[in-house]
Amino acid sequence: MPVALAVPSLYTNYQTPPKLHNALVIGISQSGQSPDIVSVLQNGREQNCLSIAITNQPDSPLGNAADFVLGLLAGPEHAVAATKTYTAELMILALLSTALNEVKQSRQEIDQVPNWVEQVSKLDNYIADAAKRYRYM
Repeated sequence: MPVALAVPSLYTNYQTPPKLHNALVIGISQSGQSPDIVSVLQNGREQNCLSIAITNQPDSPLGNAADFVLGLLAGPEHAVAATKTYTAELMILALLSTALNEVKQSRQEIDQVPNWVEQVSKLDNYIADAAKRYRYM
């Protein structure tokens, strides 16, 4: 399956949208508020492309610009790094790509993710101790 990236800032700065014929256009934004990302989806819809928004705010401008919305359901982000929503975005992309490619092995691996997360969470103290060495880098 061919994949391409429409870098939103370049897309809007040059005012020259790519030809998206027969493309599935996916916009990803934690808040769903980025005008650049919204404009990519809007242009895709103008070219009769199917569009999907992946966002933690389904009722946002991004969600409203898309044909379909995959809500992250990660709850409010309190960290600047947006780790919950970033992790949820990666999981949705993994599930979406697995569904589109119908790869059974990938689905079995995705089913293991909760177990892997649980194993890593048991390493919290070890990770905190190891991180202290790099605190002031």
